[in-house]
Parts: sequence; structure tokens; C-alpha cells
Amino acid sequence: MRIHGKGDKDRFVPMSNALRKAFKKYLIERKKYIFEHHLPITPYLMITRAGNILSKDEINNTFQCIDML
Repeated sequence: MRIHGKGDKDRFVPMSNALRKAFKKYLIERKKYIFEHHLPITPYLMITRAGNILSKDEINNTFQCIDML
């Protein structure tokens, strides 16, 4: 996976098959959500309910909650 990040740099991150499947499922659901809620198309992977980019803090909080499961 290519990630465009800090310092305007692209980074390549390896993905397992399980992660690849999870991302595909997420992208399908994300696309449905954007369409159903009449949100603008965005290149960002993780978005808020309003369709905006997630902040670094929101992403960190999400993954901390997942880690606690």
C-alpha cells in the first residue's frame, strides 16, 4: 500500500491478505456511506461522518479503542 504522508512523502507499507480484505470491505462501505449521505468524493481513506478528513488525534483514539478490544 502506498501512503502519502507527512513531509509530502509517499511511503510503501506491506499488507497481509487479511488486511487487504478488510480494506476492500471498508472501501465498499465507505463508498455506500458517501453516496447515501450525499457527501463529496474525497481521496482520504478515513473520514468523519460529515465526510471530512480525520485528525491525527481522531485516528489515534480509534486505534487505541480497537487495541483495547
